[in-house]
Amino acid sequence: MSEVEHRIVQVDADYHVAAVTQSGKLLVGGRGEYGQLGLGDTEHRVDGMVEVGGALSEQRVVGVSAGFA
Repeated sequence: MSEVEHRIVQVDADYHVAAVTQSGKLLVGGRGEYGQLGLGDTEHRVDGMVEVGGALSEQRVVGVSAGFA
């Protein structure tokens, strides 16, 4: 996977991290054993952040919150 530079405008974190970029993309990382990263799997992402695709790839994200629900 190639690395892409993103300008982050908002971040929230707990056991996982969620960040919104200036262009409205959502990046996630951290613990994902229950699927809480929204990537369609239960893998941990501890070596960097991953852009969330799927239904969000066509949307502009404007805010994010991470933590216990």
